[in-house]
Amino acid sequence: MKLVKISAEWCKSCKNVENVFEILKEEFDNIEYENLDYDLLNNKDEVTKIPMFTLYDKSTKLSSLVSTNPSEVFQWVQKSINTFEPLDSF
Repeated sequence: MKLVKISAEWCKSCKNVENVFEILKEEFDNIEYENLDYDLLNNKDEVTKIPMFTLYDKSTKLSSLVSTNPSEVFQWVQKSINTFEPLDSF
C-alpha cells in the first residue's frame, strides 16, 4: 500500500500534519509514503482541499481524507488498512 500526502508550502493548515509520516511509519512500516507538492501537480482536478491524504493499493485508489489533525489521519489509516484487503490476496 501507498499513502500520498498532497500539501503546499504556502498552506498554513498543512503545517499541522507536516511530520505525520514520521508518526505513521512507527506503526505502519509496511506502507510506502510519498509527499506531493500541490503546486507541482499536472492534474489538480481531484484535489478538493489540502492537505489531502490518499491511500492506494497498487494503482487502485482506496480512500481519501482531508485533515489537519495528525490523530485523525492516524485513525483513518488504521481503519483503512483493516477495511481493505490487499489486492494480492484475490
